[in-house]
Amino acid sequence: MAPHSQVNYAAEYEEWVHRYAPQPSELRETSRTGEARPPVSESFLRCLWYDQLFIPRLLASEGGDRIVVEFPGFWNVGPGPDFTQARLRIGERQVTGDVELHLRAGDWKTHGHGADKAYNGVVLHAALWRGSGSSPPRNFSDKAIPQAILEECLVRPLEDLVGEIDPEHYPGRSPSALGFCHPHIADAGPARKKMMDWISKAADARFETKIRRAQRWIGESASLSEAFVCSWVENWGFGGFRETYLHAALACRNVGLRALMEGGPLPAEERTERLLMGALRSGLDGSPRRSARPSLSHPRRVAFITHTLLTLFLDRGWLVLEQMIRALDPAESPRKGLQRLREGLGMLIPRPAKCALLQSVSRHGISAPRIGADTRDILLLNFLLPFASAWARHENSIEREKAAHALFEVTPRLPENRIERAAVRRMFGSSLTRGGRSLRTPAAKGNPLLRSARFQQGLHRIYEDFCSKGLDGCERCPIPSSLMEIARS
Repeated sequence: MAPHSQVNYAAEYEEWVHRYAPQPSELRETSRTGEARPPVSESFLRCLWYDQLFIPRLLASEGGDRIVVEFPGFWNVGPGPDFTQARLRIGERQVTGDVELHLRAGDWKTHGHGADKAYNGVVLHAALWRGSGSSPPRNFSDKAIPQAILEECLVRPLEDLVGEIDPEHYPGRSPSALGFCHPHIADAGPARKKMMDWISKAADARFETKIRRAQRWIGESASLSEAFVCSWVENWGFGGFRETYLHAALACRNVGLRALMEGGPLPAEERTERLLMGALRSGLDGSPRRSARPSLSHPRRVAFITHTLLTLFLDRGWLVLEQMIRALDPAESPRKGLQRLREGLGMLIPRPAKCALLQSVSRHGISAPRIGADTRDILLLNFLLPFASAWARHENSIEREKAAHALFEVTPRLPENRIERAAVRRMFGSSLTRGGRSLRTPAAKGNPLLRSARFQQGLHRIYEDFCSKGLDGCERCPIPSSLMEIARS
């Protein structure tokens, strides 16, 4: 059903992207045509080093010297070593220089780096696997280079990290240098204020995308409760599994919620779990346990979803949640309204003892998962607030939609991820947070936007549309030119 409300948070930003953002066919090719990507690529390995996904106390050279990484270096997109200007402490020595990464230790010799002067500044050679027949690396000056084997000190099993990391989200296709916008926003002033305005518009456009996704379910479902559940199932596909969970949501809709809850000889819990796991298997090539986050494997996610359905339709939780969403009021304090919705969302989060599948997972030696405040706020941001906005549009309640957007504006920051770190470094030149929460640079002072999840959402959208497209995106991005006009005036 077409929305009745005239509110469109994305209009200005989407017109901007349509005019300037590079199309996929226009992007510069960065990989060799026709070359098959291996299951684990060197691009993936660069991501491991970039995020330092190693146990620090285990990172050591083959000579036995402990390695402390003070700064992993700048991501190099040109010829030469993978990272430049890294700062390391190897044993008792403090060194600054380049870092070269390979899948196998012997690749240093295979690639001929020892005969290349461009690699003379390498202070560490790190390989994922030791391999066979490899000799200690030496540079053009015949000087020995410390070598570390990374497989021995990964923070999680390699197969889990492969599922978690998407190299396309890293700065691999963009220069490690600062973006063209950085010189204009390095200091506080009108240009930075304008930059924050663009980030706000990009955040609203990202929020609008989530609203439209929820509107689709409302328009295609038999009831609002069915649309709510289908949207809830789809949103558990965070971490790169949205299409798979969309398939599971469609399976729920096709069966019908009443039939799922009340029909058949099996208990409702077991019927639901079987339906969802079957749908996920078909979308995951028969491997339902592979997950972007080991703490939220697919069986665990299914258990959470199942508990939600039981709470909504067997424990009458839907009536409570419906009343809470309908009670959204722009006259109410946004922070008070946000806390009320958090409590409503908390009602959908299971206690491990209530879920048979969670108990089964625990019996097999896997600790029972807990949904913390951060995951709850992620679901609030990505699911509940957009759904509340779409619901308000469906009922032509502009005031309630504005109230939902006001809650979006005050949702506190979430822990930063690699996309946000890349975007912040490119635009602002350094991290704005410590541990994802405490602001620590001059750029972060005096602006409430920087303390909100809205800021992070805006960074994500600009990064996806422009920064991730490399030089093509940076050259086409209208932000630098608009900031230059402000500086000239």
